[in-house]
Amino acid sequence: MSLAGRRVLVTGGAHRIGRRICLDLAHAGASVTFSWLSAERQARTTLAELQAIDAGASAVRCDVTRLRDVRSLRDHLHHRGDGLDICINSASPWEFDAFPLADYASWHRVTRASIDGCVYVCNELLSLLLKSSSPCIINVLDTIVRQPRTGLTAHAVGKAGLEALTRQLALELAPRVRVNGLVPGPMLPQPDLSPKARRRVADATLLGRWGTPEDVVRGVRFLIDSDFVTGSLLFIDGGESIAMHRRPR
Repeated sequence: MSLAGRRVLVTGGAHRIGRRICLDLAHAGASVTFSWLSAERQARTTLAELQAIDAGASAVRCDVTRLRDVRSLRDHLHHRGDGLDICINSASPWEFDAFPLADYASWHRVTRASIDGCVYVCNELLSLLLKSSSPCIINVLDTIVRQPRTGLTAHAVGKAGLEALTRQLALELAPRVRVNGLVPGPMLPQPDLSPKARRRVADATLLGRWGTPEDVVRGVRFLIDSDFVTGSLLFIDGGESIAMHRRPR
């Protein structure tokens, strides 16, 4: 699928899954801008990789929980050209916070990034999206929306709120803008995860293995290209979200 001439924003695109999405869409011909917050070194590396593909690629430091930052991001995109075709909301801090909470700082950081951040980005950039002939929004969720996990209270609630927001935006913006959610399972293990823990994660999927960032990228391409899909969640999780229903072996 060629995305030649399509204008793309990926929030949280400096590293991990967001970076892979940026690079794939750039290779497909899209003009990519990504936002980043704290991963400056990774952002510089990713931007250099993107500009080796397309000299017009850009990156903007943006805290999506700050309306002023999001409006600056909107102005940056406006000055780069007329409109925006694809908005991918991937910015999401990952923090452990077992309940009861020691304080509320992590709760506010995580839930505001997932919920307020997505609202700010979609609302402020809507005028740019409406200039496109086929605009779409893709929100990146997590299988935690189906399987709560201890120690991830804010992450679980933030992603559940983002799931509800995805459906609401699809309803509010139809038929002009398509809005869908992408739900990855285990893709990129944390560097400090032990081989035993990695095996345990793999065994929790129906397919008994980890996925790859390429699996997520194919899902993004599907949601971009499928113009009769909106208000849907695409699970790319190896069956992890329903594996709990297996009969014991």
